Amino acid sequence: MYQYPMLNRAVSFIRRLLVLSVVLIVFFFAFEWFRLLLLLRRVHPLVGLGGMILTALVLLWMLIRHLNRRADHQTLRAGGFRTGARATHRDLRAYCRYLIQYITRLSNHPYLQEETSRILRQQAADIDEVLASHPLNDDLYRTIQQVEEILLPNAFDELDRERKRLTMVKVRAVIEDANQPPFPVIVPLVILYHQITLISLVVDCFVTRASLGEYLLVIRDVWQVMTKGDFIRLGQRLFEGVYINSPPMGMASNDLGQAISTIWMTHSISNAAALRCRTIHSWTLKQGIADMEGQTVPTLNEIREEWMRSVMPLLKIRIRHSAPPGTEDTAGFSESVVRGITKSIDHVVQGLSSRPMAAAQPSRPLAKASTAYPKAAETIPPPSARKIRRRRKHRRRYSPWRLLGLFSQRFKYRNGPDA
Repeated sequence: MYQYPMLNRAVSFIRRLLVLSVVLIVFFFAFEWFRLLLLLRRVHPLVGLGGMILTALVLLWMLIRHLNRRADHQTLRAGGFRTGARATHRDLRAYCRYLIQYITRLSNHPYLQEETSRILRQQAADIDEVLASHPLNDDLYRTIQQVEEILLPNAFDELDRERKRLTMVKVRAVIEDANQPPFPVIVPLVILYHQITLISLVVDCFVTRASLGEYLLVIRDVWQVMTKGDFIRLGQRLFEGVYINSPPMGMASNDLGQAISTIWMTHSISNAAALRCRTIHSWTLKQGIADMEGQTVPTLNEIREEWMRSVMPLLKIRIRHSAPPGTEDTAGFSESVVRGITKSIDHVVQGLSSRPMAAAQPSRPLAKASTAYPKAAETIPPPSARKIRRRRKHRRRYSPWRLLGLFSQRFKYRNGPDA
């Protein structure tokens, strides 16, 4: 899907404006609070001192609470771990400590069975014992492999069953609200509402006590995967396939095309959110798009089965009302519509299956050597003495310590030496 630079710049400008507004509000609040402390100091020095101590304690408590909450809610943002062949012993120990935190948080998930939660807690305790027994790198590699390839996939599969059930419920809800609304609605807004709530449900399926920042993070990453991975165009191809392969139905063709596109969008967003939440660490947009491409054909096959099972009964009455005049066998007409929709899905699946695979890039040691000589490195001339003096003068003039000293001097002059 084409990306408009104007929209990206507008979103970046709005984000910076919001950050600037929050910073200004906090600055003015801190300034007024500091004036209040000065007023209390004028009343009595001990009262001002008590206010300062109370302020320092509150700030310290807020900092500790923020650090603890950040440590507990950093699984979706975690990155920078080195676990490959070049990883050092210190890197492996740091990653094992992160796995303890990750497994402990996952073990408290309400959707997991008690036996699975017990196994996760026991594994976290085992990793802690391994770290305390001065392990070798081979021991740490075996522990990491057991967690990533056996323990976490089993827990994620158990949570994924609940995610699939919620996705089917959401598919029926969005089809009913879009085609049979109880009151006049704007269909794109209804679909957008259901997709956002679906992402929140998927996050709840995989993340224990997710914070607001984690919800927004997954929504942002799913939006980037869906738009930059060109998955929305597959929904358009399904919509066009309904018109091509189905008999003339009038307005019912719009309902069928919208329904099949909505089902594809709902399942794709659910899969993208699930893949994002199942990433243990170091999620990247490129890897997210690659994982979604691997799920495209299974998702289309799942859509075809779900269409016959749950969606077709909701739209069968509208299809029969759209039968051409003189058509007596309305059941046969419905079957022809089903065959046309199935054929459109098969065409998309065949097109994706016949797509040529990208050639794998050779590894760096096997890459062909270039005959061209490398360019000489550009030499940056050292700064002149005049520039060095200007930089030093600028640092002295705008140093935060100098500004703090000027502020304290103004405070002394304003309150007097006996204040």
